[in-house]
Amino acid sequence: MNQQRIETLPDGNIKITIPFVITRRGSGRRIITPDGDEPVGDTQREAMLLAFARARRWQRLIDEGKVASAKALARQIGRDQSHVANIIGLCQLSPKIIHAVITGDYPSTLTLNSLKKKLPDLWSEQEAMLLGEN
Repeated sequence: MNQQRIETLPDGNIKITIPFVITRRGSGRRIITPDGDEPVGDTQREAMLLAFARARRWQRLIDEGKVASAKALARQIGRDQSHVANIIGLCQLSPKIIHAVITGDYPSTLTLNSLKKKLPDLWSEQEAMLLGEN
């Protein structure tokens, strides 16, 4: 992979060239720079926050009668019904878990995939399972 270049153009502007490669990991994509570093940021946290927002929005659409069901919503947005149901299920998460993700204070084992699995109904049991709390 070529190295980055910085050029001063005739009009006085600066042109910066940074080669990169886009790779796929799971359902996401990552940008890899020439030295092999991934961009700074917590993409897992961002994915969880986006899923929380979608869960609330989709549940609100159903609650307000704008969409009849998760199945109808899945058809409308072109997604699999099980995906939509899994995301909507995040509305049942413990507020403590959501707060931990928002603040970035959660164990590295907590991922969007672990949140979409079948979780206990009791918040204390969810917290013990996902945050390692008793």
